[in-house]
Amino acid sequence: MENALPAMLIGGLLVLAAALLSNATNSSVVTVGDSWRDMEALTEERLGTEVGIISTNLDGSGQVLQVVLRNQGRTTISAFERMDLIANYDGASGRLNLWLPYTETAPQPGDTWTVSGIANDNKNPGLLDTGEDASITVQLAVAVTGPTNRWLSFATESGVAYTVPF
Repeated sequence: MENALPAMLIGGLLVLAAALLSNATNSSVVTVGDSWRDMEALTEERLGTEVGIISTNLDGSGQVLQVVLRNQGRTTISAFERMDLIANYDGASGRLNLWLPYTETAPQPGDTWTVSGIANDNKNPGLLDTGEDASITVQLAVAVTGPTNRWLSFATESGVAYTVPF
């Protein structure tokens, strides 16, 4: 009888430890499962993102660049403010490599870009759906001086990047 009480106490502690360990393991498995699903969703979004450059046009002042992009993938592009746009060109002061932020301010400030319109925007107004063309206006503070070696790089919110000469 004198061994029964310590044995019950040790048994209770073992059951409690097993329950705590089981809960910690279950929580870890749920966290890994959620992360795996998020990773698969991002991978699917990247695989479904495909943008084609239809045209680029630099105006006579060398400060306004018009770019037309077509969404050729199955993923809708919606968060333009989360896209990155980098211009690399020769200006009056030398070679410039600029990250340009998205803006909706009018008039458009220098060294910014905006979506000036979306053609055939019938499905989701304001979003770039499959088969639609976005007209992008890039306003540069320093005019482009060189006729060659000019690049525009942009990356979608999912991390898919494109580079085009202009």
